[in-house]
Amino acid sequence: SSDLINTAVLWTGTPDSMANLHPAGYLASAALAIHGGQQAGWATTSASNGGRRGVQQTFNVQHAILWRGSATNFTDLHTPAFDGTVATSLNGTFQGGYGINASNGQTQALLWTGSVASVINLHPQVYTSSNVNAVWSNGTAVGTGTVVKNGRAIVAIDHAVLWFGSAKNFVDLNPAGATMSRGVSLNGINQVGWANINAHTHAIVWSGTAASAVDLNQFLPAGFTDAMAVEIDAAGNILANGMGSDGVWHPIVFMVR
Repeated sequence: SSDLINTAVLWTGTPDSMANLHPAGYLASAALAIHGGQQAGWATTSASNGGRRGVQQTFNVQHAILWRGSATNFTDLHTPAFDGTVATSLNGTFQGGYGINASNGQTQALLWTGSVASVINLHPQVYTSSNVNAVWSNGTAVGTGTVVKNGRAIVAIDHAVLWFGSAKNFVDLNPAGATMSRGVSLNGINQVGWANINAHTHAIVWSGTAASAVDLNQFLPAGFTDAMAVEIDAAGNILANGMGSDGVWHPIVFMVR
């Protein structure tokens, strides 16, 4: 038997249209986002510790990758400042993602414009970890920052975060009363995601501040208890998943009228 290996692929609407994006020389790959004829994701390569303490160790390292429709037309965005990098999103000339610190497992939000040299570290020092989940064509990005609360136990809590192109220019979107939140999509005006409020998951749409949060659960059909907003289009229509009385997650669209 052979081992299963992740391979990035691209379709244009039919099974027969599948194109293999896996770049030569890499061990595995995955495409995570697509926009305007480009794709973003990661590919793994092999690295060595150089034989420290007399022991040669080889390990796999994720590299953020930007594809332009084929396995041969790609850019490796990995910066050696991190032990690994992943590109999670793209829009226009911008790509968003995160860098990985292997020593502590923490991540830092990153923004690129098509090259290794273009990388901008978005990580605000108030968080222990951060990552970009979505980026808009003007370079604004939404994602997550992790804060640590010290009490009887140390607890890591995610907050939805909106960035405006730098680590210093950001907004914490965590709504009042929420124990955690995540931002996953944006359209240049609004941001969407979810927050945990009163032990339930609430789909949220923001307009750039924590105070602007609108709880979309108030518009759920009868019998639905929880929801997560996962995508917003340019017109403001919001795709979400809602938990029905049957205990199953169902796709829901909140439409602008």
